[in-house]
Amino acid sequence: MTRDELRARAERIRARIAKTVEDIVDAGRELLAVKSSLSRDQFIKWAEDEVGISQSTAYRWMSLARRPSILRLRNLTPDLAYALTAKDATPAIIATIASKSEAGEIVSVSAVKGMVAAVRCKRLQAKPEQQRRTGSQRRAREAAEVREAELTAKAAAKAKILIEEIGVDIVRRVLEAAGDRYVRRALHEEIGRGSLRDGLDVSRLPPPR
Repeated sequence: MTRDELRARAERIRARIAKTVEDIVDAGRELLAVKSSLSRDQFIKWAEDEVGISQSTAYRWMSLARRPSILRLRNLTPDLAYALTAKDATPAIIATIASKSEAGEIVSVSAVKGMVAAVRCKRLQAKPEQQRRTGSQRRAREAAEVREAELTAKAAAKAKILIEEIGVDIVRRVLEAAGDRYVRRALHEEIGRGSLRDGLDVSRLPPPR
């Protein structure tokens, strides 16, 4: 055969393959419609007994039917379509394949699988680092919670001693007065002048706001 004859046959084969992909997508849509009305086990048995396809084939066809963006690619073969439904077939990969297809380039399945494998490898390498960061964040959060619990316990002990020493009524009145920033400022001024300094550790008092 001449080069022109080979090219013509290749074009006719690609046209038939494209029709095959369209038929697979239509079958995938039919499978999705049935799957929504059956349990998983019922669906698998129905696909095997009534349609005559395996579970893996049924799920590949349904996965393809869920990815309409792939169907717009030129020179799309079933194997190429299946490769592009992989988890790590990113939009960037699909866009690259689309660009090559529009330019008339025939993209091999092995090339697509290589691109997908590179993305998968990068994702798996990043996973331990993400787990390490997550673990560090969790430990820091747990340490902060423990510190907060310790401070709360110490504050509760001090509050109990204070109430025992001066009485709950006085503590309540001080707390009510402390809610007024003008009262807090006046108290600090009195302490600074010495009229309330006796018996108080001024350095431990909260600043006025």
